[in-house]
Amino acid sequence: MSRFACGFAFLFLATTTVCAQDWTQWRGPARDGSVSVKNTPSAWPEALQRSWRVEIGEGYSSPVVAGGRAFVHGRRDPEEIVASVNLADGKILWQQKYQADFKKNQYAVQMAKGPNSTPLVMGDRLFTLGVTGILNAWDTATGKLLWTRDFSKTIDTSKMFCGTASSPLLVNGRLVVQVGSDIHGGQTLALNPKTGETEWEWRGLGPGYASPMVIEPAGGPQIVTMTQGSIVGIDGKTGKELWSVPFPDEWHENITTPLWTGAHLIVSGTRQGTHAFH
Repeated sequence: MSRFACGFAFLFLATTTVCAQDWTQWRGPARDGSVSVKNTPSAWPEALQRSWRVEIGEGYSSPVVAGGRAFVHGRRDPEEIVASVNLADGKILWQQKYQADFKKNQYAVQMAKGPNSTPLVMGDRLFTLGVTGILNAWDTATGKLLWTRDFSKTIDTSKMFCGTASSPLLVNGRLVVQVGSDIHGGQTLALNPKTGETEWEWRGLGPGYASPMVIEPAGGPQIVTMTQGSIVGIDGKTGKELWSVPFPDEWHENITTPLWTGAHLIVSGTRQGTHAFH
């Protein structure tokens, strides 16, 4: 079981002290796990000291950072917890919770019940996607709940091990989320971030746990996402499927977020090895 406690709190304080860069989504500003050279420290400390500790709960969601705050999404069963933490002193500025009853697959009961998706900060809004498929929009300053979309009826864990795991994405000013399951199939939706209303929708195979990303080939932005058995390219403006490549896995565990080099799409699978596409 994973817990958000001193490790995450300390790490983010150290990171923001030496790297003046917000980390607003899964894998950072460019969604590729990289930090700009201008934000790297001139010298690293010989040792790191814990400055504060906050107990948040269990889960696998990564914290995000914006405007001097860390936003974390955790769980105290049967509720999911969303909190804003002051990076300077560890003070919890606001905290919200909501009911999220979740029954784990019988083969994954030793794992925590999530949440698995990393939040997304977009301006003054924080978006969280829970393990049961509940998508919430929060005011970053106050924690006020602005709107909710509940996709829980599309989440069937009779074959899925871990429930919803895909992290939200910003594309062309829209909020993009991937939800679904083996039984019900998958959806990738572009939502209006102010209202939560659907602006376009793609349907296909159920998700494979990986988070979608954006690539910029000639012709405009594409959303690349993993399903339980394929890699799919979706037009970022219209939601139209542009291409699809089979990528089967016997356990439907397409987990790793793809990487775009500018010329090649790098994809790795739990049992399939690593592949490059262009």
